[in-house]
Amino acid sequence: MKTYRQFVLESNEKITAADFENFITVAFNGGPHKDKETPIKSMDAYKKAAPALANIVDSLVSAGFKGKMTQTGKAQGKLNPKWLGKDATPKSDMVVGKNGISLKKRGGSQLMSAKKSETISTFNAAVEFMDQSAPRNATKLAKNISGLMEEFAVPKNVGNIGQFIAKAKGKEKISGKEEKKLASQYLDKTTFFKSMTEEVKTFFEKNEDFKNFFVYEAATGANKFKGDKLPAAANYIVAFDEASGDTSIHKISKGYGRPGKYIPELASAIKLRFSWKTHSSKSQKTFPSFRADVRESFEEEETFESMFNKEFSNLDEAFLGDMFKKISNLIKKAARKVKQLAKKGVAAILKFFGFFPDSVQMSDVTVR
Repeated sequence: MKTYRQFVLESNEKITAADFENFITVAFNGGPHKDKETPIKSMDAYKKAAPALANIVDSLVSAGFKGKMTQTGKAQGKLNPKWLGKDATPKSDMVVGKNGISLKKRGGSQLMSAKKSETISTFNAAVEFMDQSAPRNATKLAKNISGLMEEFAVPKNVGNIGQFIAKAKGKEKISGKEEKKLASQYLDKTTFFKSMTEEVKTFFEKNEDFKNFFVYEAATGANKFKGDKLPAAANYIVAFDEASGDTSIHKISKGYGRPGKYIPELASAIKLRFSWKTHSSKSQKTFPSFRADVRESFEEEETFESMFNKEFSNLDEAFLGDMFKKISNLIKKAARKVKQLAKKGVAAILKFFGFFPDSVQMSDVTVR
């Protein structure tokens, strides 16, 4: 999944995603006076974000995270020898104890945007997790996808890939015989993306367990980083609102090959597609990418009922002594949400609590 560090925050002080990640780490570790190792780009920006940071930290502590928070930063994870891809960027952005946290900003996000090797390895991981229960045609589908995801390159005399694509799409005239042939191959492959996307969608719809394991691997990197001790794999997703600090914490792994309760929910929200990807339009080549996007509306939809369910979903795994802590945490989260919704009006607040009036009439009422 695309992590929060891949998003860039818009700020007058040019605070980047990595900078805000630092803010969270420092705040969790007790503030700048206690955490002198994690750099802070702008103390003014940190102070402005303090209310939101306090809410994020409160949510993490209430969820049971204890100890010092460290960042994976530019560290590289140790890849499973069976993994075909070479990208060793950790799935976890932060580590607290033995927990790897994948941090992301609320809103639309990307579960994966993978080249050929990463895509095939993710399929192989799902097959390995399911073992004898894996669908028989899963390997065949992966093989078909592998054939589709070959790199596409053009000779230098044809121009760079950006210029070639513009011609292939009819924006400029194609004159040479070689260019016309390449353009036909490019467009045929682009068209084939649509049919392959539908084939994968149908396969996932018919094999829900496989889809869940596929999403589990894409989100956690459990198989990719099998044996790594950083940990580079993530077992939690932490999504937050940068303005209010409203935070959702989802357990995505209960141990190697054991998806957390949130995985089926996440899997139901992904949108699949194959598309071209290039590092530069001035390059001579482009390559197919398998993308899984998470619907923005899914991530932003939150009600008191969904908040309650998330807070108490793992009650059977906790001690009863945690009950009061959970109730307190729920009340704090609900209060923050109501305060946030107050700006949108009473109807928004009523909807949050499950009431859907046709109209709301008020007189001389001020919501504070």
